[in-house]
Formats: sequence, C-alpha cells, structure tokens
Amino acid sequence: SRVKTAPVMEESLSSLTLSDLIPYLHKKVEVQLIDGSCRSGCVYTIDPESLSIMLFDSDQGDQFQMKLIMGHALTRITALDDEDYTQLAGRFEQVLTMDTDRVIHYDSQAIKERKDRLIDWLRQSRIPFEESGDNLRVVGVVTIKPPFDKDSCASNNEIALHRVQNLIQNFLDSENKT
Repeated sequence: SRVKTAPVMEESLSSLTLSDLIPYLHKKVEVQLIDGSCRSGCVYTIDPESLSIMLFDSDQGDQFQMKLIMGHALTRITALDDEDYTQLAGRFEQVLTMDTDRVIHYDSQAIKERKDRLIDWLRQSRIPFEESGDNLRVVGVVTIKPPFDKDSCASNNEIALHRVQNLIQNFLDSENKT
C-alpha cells in the first residue's frame, strides 16, 4: 500500500461555499484548523449554513470515531486520495441509527393503564396535576406524555423537571416491586 505524498485537491477555506466543499463528501481528507492543528477522516456530512464538517474514521469493523469540525475553525481542506468512501459512510450511518429491535413498543391499552395508575399514584401522593388530552401536566410546569416514564417528561423549568422525573422513577420502581 503506497501513501500519496501530494494532495489530490487542496483548498483554502477563507471564501469557500458549500458547492466548493461538496466534492469532499465521502472522501478521506485532512483539515487544518486556525490553531494550526490538523484532523483527518472521511467527510460524512457538511452543514450548509456553517460549513461545519462531520468527519468519521474507522479502525476496523464497526468501531468508528467521530469528529465535528466547526466551519469557523477551518483554514484548509486537503483530499488525501481520490477514493469514494460511500460504502464506509453507509456502515457509519447504520451505527448511528437506532436499532429498532431494542425499542419497547407499548400498545394503547398498556399506556392507558399506566396513565391511570400514575394518576392514582399522584392523587395518593397529593401531587397537583391536571389532564390535558393524552398528557398529564404536573405542578403546572411539567408535561408527561405517553408512555408516562421519566424520559417522556418535558419542561422549561429544569428543577421542576428533574424533581418530577425522580417522582416518575419512584412510581415506576414501586410498580416493579409489586
């Protein structure tokens, strides 16, 4: 295997546009940053607004390393070879996407039963809540959506959100003990 010493393509990033960067998509590159350091990898994607670049590299198999290079920090991009790494990018994308076999699917009856049990538990615990369609609104600031677990809580108030998530986890833990 021979290493190329001369770059195939090299561009200064001072006035580059997205059109200038597209040829680097799925190519192995080296980028130089404003601090003088260099990073290398395959270009997975390019943000069209900021010109930030997501690089990935594969040791072997399905072990990947990601690097996000912010567009404002780039000073130069150099293609290291002219090979197309689209297949490797496809393997990287498979690693990034969720394995749907691991997702827990709830039927509507199980969700309704959990909501009813949660409502009973909130009443017994004297925690103020109101029903809003399929959702529950706890202490006026935290919304709990189906499937009514701690990850389905939302609020702009981080303190209230954290407390309600802990309450929901206590509820789920008490259910699991019975």
